[in-house]
Amino acid sequence: MDLSCDAPSLRTLVRHYSFYTAPKVPFRAPGMSVKTRATSLLSHTIRLEAQQEKVSESHKKNSSVVDDRTGQSPGRERELQLRSCLSVSPLGYTDERDFIEPQWLSKEIIPSLSSVLMDTLLQTMECLADDRWELRRMGQQVLPCLVEVIRWYDMKILEELWQEHVTPNTTLMCYGACIALKYSIAHAAKLKPMIQDPPASWQDTESSKKALKRITDSISVQLRHRMSCMNSLVQRHCFDKLSLVALEIIMLVHTHFNVDLRAEQKSVEVNTIKHFFQQVFCHAHPHTRLADHMGHLYNVSSFATPLEGFLSFSPRRDEVEVCAKQVEQHLMSEVHSLLPMFVKSSRIQDIVCLLPILTHYMGSYMEDEHISKHILDSVTTMISALQEKVRKPVLGEQKRGTIPQFCSWTLHELSHVITLKSMEFHTLRHLLDIYLNLSQITLKAEHLKSIFQAICSRVNNVSKMSLSISKEGENLAILSNDICSAVPFADTPEPESESDDEDERVLGLQQDALSDTILQESLVLNASNNSGSLPSGRLSAMSRSDDGRVTSPMSNPSDAGSDWDSWSEDEEDQPALYTMFGDFLMKLHGNYTKITLNDDKTSMFVTELRKLVDKDRKLLKTIMDNR
Repeated sequence: MDLSCDAPSLRTLVRHYSFYTAPKVPFRAPGMSVKTRATSLLSHTIRLEAQQEKVSESHKKNSSVVDDRTGQSPGRERELQLRSCLSVSPLGYTDERDFIEPQWLSKEIIPSLSSVLMDTLLQTMECLADDRWELRRMGQQVLPCLVEVIRWYDMKILEELWQEHVTPNTTLMCYGACIALKYSIAHAAKLKPMIQDPPASWQDTESSKKALKRITDSISVQLRHRMSCMNSLVQRHCFDKLSLVALEIIMLVHTHFNVDLRAEQKSVEVNTIKHFFQQVFCHAHPHTRLADHMGHLYNVSSFATPLEGFLSFSPRRDEVEVCAKQVEQHLMSEVHSLLPMFVKSSRIQDIVCLLPILTHYMGSYMEDEHISKHILDSVTTMISALQEKVRKPVLGEQKRGTIPQFCSWTLHELSHVITLKSMEFHTLRHLLDIYLNLSQITLKAEHLKSIFQAICSRVNNVSKMSLSISKEGENLAILSNDICSAVPFADTPEPESESDDEDERVLGLQQDALSDTILQESLVLNASNNSGSLPSGRLSAMSRSDDGRVTSPMSNPSDAGSDWDSWSEDEEDQPALYTMFGDFLMKLHGNYTKITLNDDKTSMFVTELRKLVDKDRKLLKTIMDNR
């Protein structure tokens, strides 16, 4: 556009289209003699288009020559558009005589912003199925941001999209519309509390409330019409990206819009979520004891997932177990932040079957701080709810029969997780407390042998590590002609043990980045939306270097080969580990009898203890005596 040399600068335009936050300093718009309140470009466009529609509608009634496509005379339509722009021009033009029409504008028909946004949305959704990976990635990044802009501008655009394309059919448009619905629900959930308790930074509280309420009300109406379709998409005999997005939508609604659900509808959807988790777990871990138990209790269907196309998790033709684990990783990476609130908003008797599965995942995702934290919070919430519910007689006979069964499976999974030496000390203490609380619900002896063996395995791992480090140090001292250093063996590299590789296989973690992951919604707007931000958390106190070693972020990179820190920590942790396990075993013994351990000869605790081999039995006796 050919503008005069005295046109406002970019800084002036940015200032004009920004919300001002200093009420005592009125804003003077460029080229105007009166002080006015600044407004956003989006609000300016909404007002401009509304004014244009009014003028166009008025002219349509009086026009004799009309265009078949627009319903008005083309020349007059363009003139009205230009005049409406001139009346509120940010460039400072207050008189149409000051405006020089560019030559290209005389040949163009200016579309409405609604049609521009809709065209852009359709093109972005088309990119999700493109053969080029980079274009798919850009489409996944742009789509949440674009949907957010559309929400603030006009919810009718999205309402029309959902009305037409959210169907049980697995089309690209359905997939894109479901993604738009997922981010919109998450955004509306963050806006609802702000309507009740507006931030102090809002200058026009009532107008801001109305803008937020338009979004939340529209989402609430959509949920009443779209949830049955979401449930159908998850229940399909196929595990793909569309079923995962639909599952996220159901969990979001149950978490943040729980009061709007009917009891019957909620029960059906919770069963759908449980079935999805159970099927994925059984196919991803077919050789585990938990999968075997669930296979006898539930009907495990055959596994089906697309190996190509925009709904595929991986284009490789792998075995069923490998494909199922890829689905499982995508599932946990997307829904882990929803799990704590979902289990809190659900009845424990309806979701207790998820307890052993989530406990298993604590070991699988131990090295991912965010996922492991949310899983641990979910398990803790479910244990607390179980302690309250199991004491009440309202549960039916069937529920009272299945709850101890799932608790027993969970205890066995906890025993396995406790053996992982990669677990942080405070997490281990938390898991032992969970074990104690859960063992009070099912006072059976079948799980005791597992926890005894797990403790022995964990203690022996620490002892073997300390012993191997000590022997390595002695050998180096002999080779160095007895020349002792101030810090013994500070530069001695710790030999890599096979147990490290074994633990990595037990954890089963995949370090490769998940491709085609839908990125979270942008932070381009202020704190009033922040509609797609990931839950933030502290960085891990330990990180991994390039060669895979665990190092402290405060350590010198040049000392990466030194094992002095890890050696000293093992030596210091061993007494604390003995004390913690000793206290745990004594409390566990107290769950079965009030008799002291020395006088106890007949309790289930002592009976199971006697079934261990002599070495393990003596080790546990030493731990309990020296606590």
